[in-house]
Amino acid sequence: RVYMQRSDHFGSFGSQPSTWRQRYLFSESFWDGRAKSNECRGPILFYTGNEGPIEGFWRGSGFITATLAPRLGALLIYAEQRYYGPADARPPSGRAGERYFYLSTEQVLADYATLLVDVKAQLNASTCPVVAVGGSYGGTLT
Repeated sequence: RVYMQRSDHFGSFGSQPSTWRQRYLFSESFWDGRAKSNECRGPILFYTGNEGPIEGFWRGSGFITATLAPRLGALLIYAEQRYYGPADARPPSGRAGERYFYLSTEQVLADYATLLVDVKAQLNASTCPVVAVGGSYGGTLT
């Protein structure tokens, strides 16, 4: 799936509003209502992407996808981090020094928060708890 994400959540560089295509993986195979409480079908396991394309982290985290999600009746969302993978948030100008303007922990956390709020709204899951998990740099964001 693709989410049209803001390049700059904070107007930090006086930039014009722009977006980039944030990829995320999604599975509701186990989100079957068995853990229902407070009008929520079950928890959301959110993988905070790290230094690479998201598909590799999905394949490499069997404990989350094959053990935790089925046991908890959880929805799975794996978000790819900006600047890693085929789509990124780099400014289009290419001027020297601008390449990494939008690569910051604050921007990445805002990406995740915005994505989660919108996906939860689409699924009528605003009351569902989110458990963030990850490894490497993404794991430090949880």
